[in-house]
Amino acid sequence: MLRRGLIFLLTVPLLALLSWYLWYFAAHITMLLAYGYPLDYGEGPLLAQVQQLRAGTPIWSLYADPDQPPFLIINYPPLFLLLSATLAEFNDAILLSGRLISTLSAIGAGLALFALVLSAKPRGAIAFFVAALAALYWFSVPIVREWAALLRVDLLGVCLGLWALWLAGRRTENQERSSQSWRALGPTVAAALLLLLSLFTKPSLIAAPAAIVLWLGWHAWRGERIQRMTAQRSLTVLLGVLLLGGAVLFGVLQLTSGGWFALHVVAANANSWQAALAWGFWQQQLQLRWPLFVAAGVVFVLSLLPNNRPIARRIALPALYTAFAALGALGVGKVGAYNNYFLELYAGLIWLVGAGLVLFAHGPAQAPSTEHRALTKGSWAAPLCYALLLGSLLYYPPLWDSAELRPAGLTAPSPPRLAVGTYGLHRDSARQADVLAALSRVQAPWPARCAPAPHRSSPTYRALRLPMASVHARRSSSIANCSTRAAPTSARYWPIWPMGRSISRCSTHSVTGSRPR
Repeated sequence: MLRRGLIFLLTVPLLALLSWYLWYFAAHITMLLAYGYPLDYGEGPLLAQVQQLRAGTPIWSLYADPDQPPFLIINYPPLFLLLSATLAEFNDAILLSGRLISTLSAIGAGLALFALVLSAKPRGAIAFFVAALAALYWFSVPIVREWAALLRVDLLGVCLGLWALWLAGRRTENQERSSQSWRALGPTVAAALLLLLSLFTKPSLIAAPAAIVLWLGWHAWRGERIQRMTAQRSLTVLLGVLLLGGAVLFGVLQLTSGGWFALHVVAANANSWQAALAWGFWQQQLQLRWPLFVAAGVVFVLSLLPNNRPIARRIALPALYTAFAALGALGVGKVGAYNNYFLELYAGLIWLVGAGLVLFAHGPAQAPSTEHRALTKGSWAAPLCYALLLGSLLYYPPLWDSAELRPAGLTAPSPPRLAVGTYGLHRDSARQADVLAALSRVQAPWPARCAPAPHRSSPTYRALRLPMASVHARRSSSIANCSTRAAPTSARYWPIWPMGRSISRCSTHSVTGSRPR
């Protein structure tokens, strides 16, 4: 009774805070989708690449020799570019199309976390409630909110990986009730295809495929006879689809690009790694959301108790995913990296804590191992985890500086603020509206009459196949006139990043067709 009363007292303010963060997330998304200019340094290159696709450039030509037109370095595989270009055919706005894909991917990832947590114990109101909390908590993560309305590839890859995990786990959990024929491996094939798509969105998202392969390998080695046979078949199919499909796609792109695909996707991303840089990013995340890390640690440690083996088996997959996500997050020390390297880690932590709450919150009378006293102690993990989740939401990092027209923390430290304080979420949201309005007024004089990029077969495109030095010279002379008249042809049709803020704005207008505001 005491435990249930404590849980009730903790979940009421937790739900209130999560609802407050959900409003904050929705307001942020609404404002950025209505803002017609790039905000993040990574949106410019993707904008230029999708513009080339819409101009008629074949996808393999984008990955060709970067010393030849269109003079671009493509850091990511083509899935996100193709989706953005396809969606832009319906609304004629590349920036909005790419941001919509990110928004839908963030929502899809939240729904995947709901399904994953619910699968820990599919029946019961408590499981449904905890799964909903996990989905809501995902939208409160600062980097999720920031990345969910930007033209960036990360959330699409994370979403695909999470749904692949759900399909793989669903197949293995239902193995005893399913047919043992090869036809019953449909969920495994679907999971493998989603993993392949995730890797061809961003190859560094390795947590999902690594966790599934290791998890199936363990079942294939140490499981019971039926479980072992099913896991062996699933693992064979999964590795076959991943290795064969990946080799075919990579080989086709490498051959059709003239042998340059690997340079774009692999060599161009091989920046130097600095331990001090990685520690700086990790320190920021730990200071901001350390209670979430502690809650995940509590669930993991309790599951290792000798009498909690049934619970350990159920959280093995989220624990593996979280571990590999933490390894992937070490890549944030790469020069040019950002907090998006923590997206998989946050998804894993939320999944792990949610699964633990579902299993421990039922108490010893309903837990999988009712005969063990360890669950009596473990059941107190539920109020402890609820308290830690509540504490992790008390502070948030403002996105914008409170006094100047720049991102928070760009030139001076910007400590986290209370979510419900004087400068709470509502004040930061109002500040963002003011900043975007000011930026719109600043950028309004830039021309909106830039025409879309010409098709490759047009005389204009052929006339523009100039040496790189000539293109740069023409751009330099056009920057000064960009604010007073339509951009010259060379500046209009060659949006190579970074060539100056003026050019990026011209290219933005050319692909979105927006009018100055």
